[in-house]
Amino acid sequence: MDKPIMLTPQDIVNMILAISAALVTISAAVTLIIKWVTKVREPETKQNSRLDLIERRLDEMDRKLAIDKKRLDNIEYGHEVTQEALLALLNYSLNNDEVEGLKMAKKKLEGYLISKGERTD
Repeated sequence: MDKPIMLTPQDIVNMILAISAALVTISAAVTLIIKWVTKVREPETKQNSRLDLIERRLDEMDRKLAIDKKRLDNIEYGHEVTQEALLALLNYSLNNDEVEGLKMAKKKLEGYLISKGERTD
């Protein structure tokens, strides 16, 4: 162990070349691993983007359905009010003494028409 380590210029060049080759090999291996991981995750990435698109479309449809439900509920309420008014008119024409029922139906119909179809009770 008392011998000194002697390096020739050729040994130094060989060590530098060996270290460079090791770095290039490690770099190539890391690049291949990154490409492999990216390729393995690609289907998941595509699936996630498709699911995000579907969820956005579903949220938009839910919003539109809520608007349509409110509109249809108001139309249904309008039909109820109209039917009550027709029934009051029919009762009045048959009995001639159903003035109170006719007045209440008129008041309800006016409320419905003034509120533009929104339920007021």
